[in-house]
Amino acid sequence: SGAAGFEKVVAIKIIHAHLADEPDFLEMFFDEARIAAQIRHPHVVEILDLGSENGRHYMVMEWVEGETLAALVRAMRPGTLPIPVILQVLADALEGLVAAHHATDADGRELNLVHRDVSPQNLLISMSGWLKVTDFGIVKAAGRHGRTRTGELRGKVAYMSPEQARGLNVDARSDLFAVGVIAWELLHADRLFARATDAATLERVIACEVPAVDDEALRGCGDELAEGIRNWVAKALQREPEQRFADARAMLDALKALIRKAGEGDARTTLSSIMKSEFGERLAYVRAALRESTPGTVALAPE
Repeated sequence: SGAAGFEKVVAIKIIHAHLADEPDFLEMFFDEARIAAQIRHPHVVEILDLGSENGRHYMVMEWVEGETLAALVRAMRPGTLPIPVILQVLADALEGLVAAHHATDADGRELNLVHRDVSPQNLLISMSGWLKVTDFGIVKAAGRHGRTRTGELRGKVAYMSPEQARGLNVDARSDLFAVGVIAWELLHADRLFARATDAATLERVIACEVPAVDDEALRGCGDELAEGIRNWVAKALQREPEQRFADARAMLDALKALIRKAGEGDARTTLSSIMKSEFGERLAYVRAALRESTPGTVALAPE
């Protein structure tokens, strides 16, 4: 809240009390704020402030009125997300990654960012059908303060690239592999590598045996579009980074060509309608909680 009745809703990220005294975790938290604040793009959640009050560290972030892609997938009947919407979701994610991968510091030097945790849980979709990449907590950057120890794995195992799963050094092409995994899963309404345990999942990721996108997943697509999507996903999910797209821009450009071939109305409007249908009631609850809260307080949404 501010002068003349000014109010703005924000999201505040805080550290759990039992982690607040762990230097490595604090360093990772501060790194996220410092690095993500350098990324200014409509498809990346903006970091607004970093501070501390009564010994509690917090990060102030843009409030996205919506839900995660993971929540959307859980809410919908399997296989009902339209192909044009899937392509738009992937394009928005890549737009955000292009901005992240090419972010620069105050002197214009590229930070060489790698997100390392691209997953449906870290892709937020607004009620207007606009996707934003979030959670740069384990980002890899040139000259960052925090370091991942040799052999230490951070991130969601089912969306790791084979090289990340093996504990090797990664570059931006690792994030592109994660987008490929998300694409395969959205098309099939099924998990690609995930198994009952992390160990079993890790084994599957390292083996990187990826079935081609099947005909049922591409039902309704013309032959040319179906083949294009199949080839795009296969290239994204190559085991060797050198065989994937060169960078996020190249991957995005190839995807935009497929979107033009799909050419079925406004996918973003369709996605917005889906979000309102699936989460409208929850959103009404959140809005009511915000109206009833006094300025400066926190309104907690139900899980």
